[in-house]
Amino acid sequence: MVYSANGFGGIPRNLSYIVENLSPNRFRLSVVHLGDPSDEAADIRNLLEGKGESLREFHCFPSRSKIDWSVLAKLKNLIEQENITCLSCHGYKADIVGFILKFVFRCPLKLFSIAHGWVAATPKLSFYDFLDKLALRFFDKVVLVSEGQREQFCGLFVDEQRVQVINNGVDLNKFSKKNPSRLLEKEVGLEPGTKVLGFAGRLSDEKGIEELLKVFSKVVEVRKFNLKNGSSKQLTDAQ
Repeated sequence: MVYSANGFGGIPRNLSYIVENLSPNRFRLSVVHLGDPSDEAADIRNLLEGKGESLREFHCFPSRSKIDWSVLAKLKNLIEQENITCLSCHGYKADIVGFILKFVFRCPLKLFSIAHGWVAATPKLSFYDFLDKLALRFFDKVVLVSEGQREQFCGLFVDEQRVQVINNGVDLNKFSKKNPSRLLEKEVGLEPGTKVLGFAGRLSDEKGIEELLKVFSKVVEVRKFNLKNGSSKQLTDAQ
């Protein structure tokens, strides 16, 4: 698996789930972080340790540019040495790298990607989104997270048989069910029996948090909003 999304789009969760559930008798997994060996990459590496026997290696390949040909050469060598036949890509940079490895370097790969959406917040990001969608048209399998995203992507002359929708969801078994309302009341100082509305997701502009807060404020008293993952000025203003 090659990823370049810097932790956004559920990288730690997705990797953890894959490592835990892949059968080591059928699969060997090598993970490549396209970027510097940052604290975030180290955290993901530590998270994966002991999760499952399918994980073989974790690599960090620092890039000097958006498309670093020396990194591509390292990836090609890794693919040949480990006899890698399927490449799962996460992030626009990883998707483009996967495309180049298969169609320029002629690596005999099956390409797979989970696309969480395209956020054209700037002209530069719009260009990267365009390149990402162009590369994904040639992937063997693309997983999208909503029907709306599918309509957007399949309108680009894409073979719909290569596209599958797996809606976002929450594994409730991962969370404690022992009096969650009482724990929340104690943590944030709510009165017993207070009705609570919540949001689970990344705190960034495309999630529409500002609009959500406006709706919440019409039905409940908005008392606290915790910004941990997001640097948007819009979200700061919304608080």
